[in-house]
Amino acid sequence: MMKPYSVLLLIIFLHLTENLAAFPEAAKELIIVADKKTFSGGKKVEIGFKPKTIQFIIDASGHHNEKLVYEIKMEGITDPYVTSDPVARYTFLPGGEHHFKYRVIENGVFSPWYVQEINIKRGIIEMPWFYPALIVYLVLVLGAITYFWIIYNLRQNLKLQTLRSKISANLHDETGSTLSSISLDLGTLESLLPTENEKLHNLITETRNTAEEAILKLRDTLWSIQPEHDDMLNLAGRIGQSASKMFAFKKVQLEFSNELSEADNFQIAMERRGDILHIAKEALNNCLKHAHASKVKLRLAPIKNGIQMSIVDDGSGFNVKEPHAAGNGLRYFQQRAKNSFLEVEITSKPGEGTMVSVDIPKL
Repeated sequence: MMKPYSVLLLIIFLHLTENLAAFPEAAKELIIVADKKTFSGGKKVEIGFKPKTIQFIIDASGHHNEKLVYEIKMEGITDPYVTSDPVARYTFLPGGEHHFKYRVIENGVFSPWYVQEINIKRGIIEMPWFYPALIVYLVLVLGAITYFWIIYNLRQNLKLQTLRSKISANLHDETGSTLSSISLDLGTLESLLPTENEKLHNLITETRNTAEEAILKLRDTLWSIQPEHDDMLNLAGRIGQSASKMFAFKKVQLEFSNELSEADNFQIAMERRGDILHIAKEALNNCLKHAHASKVKLRLAPIKNGIQMSIVDDGSGFNVKEPHAAGNGLRYFQQRAKNSFLEVEITSKPGEGTMVSVDIPKL
């Protein structure tokens, strides 16, 4: 009679034997064909290239039964399937470690699983570091492009500002001085002429006024192209200064209100500054020449995302629906407003004065 501990040892032995049989064995009866290269199965196979097609050929010569059935699977690639074909084919397997497994089914009896390990050389894009490195590379390239683009723009802006300063200085020194000399010479010539020659005096006066007007326009142009004036507060000050000069010796009362502060200031391009200044002067000039007004209000105030300039007079007004009622001046500055992305609104009625409102958005 067997002792109790002998029975226990026998049970443990049978259990271990069953488990060992379940472990896969090396696939010795296997031939591996990767493209045109052949490898013997069994130990781990290293394939140092990326094969288009790889075949696993099971050698069944050790079995007496010619009608064998195989259960085959490639871990992570295909699910297990049963076939009588001893050849398993795979195309374009990814690089890395693979485990090909199969077992033979003979007369309804399953053999243990046989396993064949293969290692296919990974391509560069299959390396774990490839995509992180690619992202870092693209970030560096984009960063370099952005950096050089910013540097290029800064250099171009510096060149432009230098050129603007040079042009301003040349115009002031040469053209401005020439016009001033012409105006002075005309005044001297007028004082030397006989007083009875009224027509000549009138012609000289008109020519001198034209020269002085050209000087004022030149000064506005010089102010516009100087880089240090590229902000809204400088523009507001220039508009107020120009308006004061225009109304200095006129009977029309000017009320100028500048409600802007540093918090409302923003950069504004040279072309827009010039257009806004011309619009303001043209509208004020219309108040003096055509409106027959006694009072004009010029106001600069902050609005959402920009600044509003309004010019209101108590003059005769006009019908804004009539095509020629506004004259060429207003149509001229409306075109300027369109070019500089300004929103202009003209409100007027005969006998009720005129309001010109210009919204200057931040760009």
